[in-house]
Amino acid sequence: MPYFHLVVATCLSLSAAAAFAADDDPRSRAILDRMAELSRTTRHWQDREQILALQIIDRNGGVRDRRLEMWTKRFGDDASRTTLIFREPPQARGIGVLQWVDPRGPDRQWLYYPSAKRVRQIAGSHKTDSFVGTDFTYEDLGLMMDVVTWTAADATSVFVREASLEGIPCAVIELDPTPVQDVSYAALRLWIGVEDHLVYRYEFIGPKGVLKKTLVLSDMREVKGIPAPHRLEMLDAKAGSRSIATVEALRFDVGLEDDMFTKRRLERGG
Repeated sequence: MPYFHLVVATCLSLSAAAAFAADDDPRSRAILDRMAELSRTTRHWQDREQILALQIIDRNGGVRDRRLEMWTKRFGDDASRTTLIFREPPQARGIGVLQWVDPRGPDRQWLYYPSAKRVRQIAGSHKTDSFVGTDFTYEDLGLMMDVVTWTAADATSVFVREASLEGIPCAVIELDPTPVQDVSYAALRLWIGVEDHLVYRYEFIGPKGVLKKTLVLSDMREVKGIPAPHRLEMLDAKAGSRSIATVEALRFDVGLEDDMFTKRRLERGG
C-alpha cells in the first residue's frame, strides 16, 4: 500500500475507534472495566477442567440428557481454546467440539463425529447453528468467553437501569457490537452484580430489540477463591425450549498441555 494511503487508512481507523469510545457510557464502562480487572487479577485462571450434566428440554417438556467433559485454556491477547467431549448417552459418546476463540478476530470451531471418523471445520456461515441439538449456538459459546474482554472499540455500552435478580442488585448494561465484532445479535444485555461484579444473566437481542434468548447463571460457588456459576440455563424465546448445564466437577489451573486443544486430540476423545 502506498505510504499516503496507509496514513489515511490509519487515521480513519483511529477516528472510528475514537467515535466508538465517545459514544460509550462512562458509568457502564467503569463497571465493565472493573469486571475485566478482576478477571485479570484475583479471579484469573490459566486453564479449567469441567464435568457437566446437560438437560435439553423441548417446548412439550420432553427431556434429553447428556454428560460431557470440557477443558479450556487461556492464551495471550485474551484468546482461549476449548475442547469438549460427550461421554453419555452411548449414542453421543465421543462426539467432540474444538473451539479457538479470538476476541480480535474470527473464532474457529471443529466438530468430530466418531461415526464419520473425521474432523470437519464449522464454516462461519454455520456459527448460528445449534450446538449439538442444544439451545446454545457455536457463536454463543464464543461470546460467553469474548464479551467480558470487549473494549469500547468492540462494543459501545449503555447503562440501562438497576434491577434486582433473585434478590441480587444488578446493573443492567447493554452492549452494541461495533463492526469490529462479526456478531449476529444486534445487542447483548448483561446483568452484572453491583457488589461482586459477576454476570448473572445474558440477554441476546435480535433486530428491533426483540429478545431472542436468555442465559441465566446461578449457584455461584468459589473454587480456589474464584467464583464460578454451577448452573447455566439457556432459554430460547421463540422455540420455547431450554438447555440446562449443571457443573458436577470443576478444577482450575491443572496444567493442561497445548496439545489438548488440537484436532488430533479431538479424534482421540480428549
